Amino acid sequence: MIEDELKPLDYQEVRSRIGGERGTGSGRVVQIDFVSDRLLIALIRSARAVLFPSIYEGFGLPILEAMTYGAPVMTSNFGAMKEIATSEAALLVDPFNIRDMTAAIERLARDDELCRRLSAAGSERAKAFSWDSYRERLAKAYSRAIAASSS
Repeated sequence: MIEDELKPLDYQEVRSRIGGERGTGSGRVVQIDFVSDRLLIALIRSARAVLFPSIYEGFGLPILEAMTYGAPVMTSNFGAMKEIATSEAALLVDPFNIRDMTAAIERLARDDELCRRLSAAGSERAKAFSWDSYRERLAKAYSRAIAASSS
């Protein structure tokens, strides 16, 4: 049950929000509104996977956060999600295709090796979006602009 999955977190805040043994959903899906950053990170780190089949997302920060914290990701196969996640670092699905999403969820639920591989690849992919990586790319861009303006 959900209690066993949340037991490693040992956060009273989560336990009180899910209420009772079965939570607010059908037993396995629990909707939690706002949580603190600390709790959100703990939930992501202990998740089997983060499912984010968004139809529109400006940048894809939720999947980048999930990959940063080592959670395997399932997300949409187009737009910002595909660009951020890539097919090597996440399971990409058609968010309009229920069968496609169902198959991906079942794979994540059953395949420990897939989850390990996506976790490692996602963590590596997230490094491309770190502050250090950003500063490095920005410094190179400024250097090129300065060099071009002085020639």
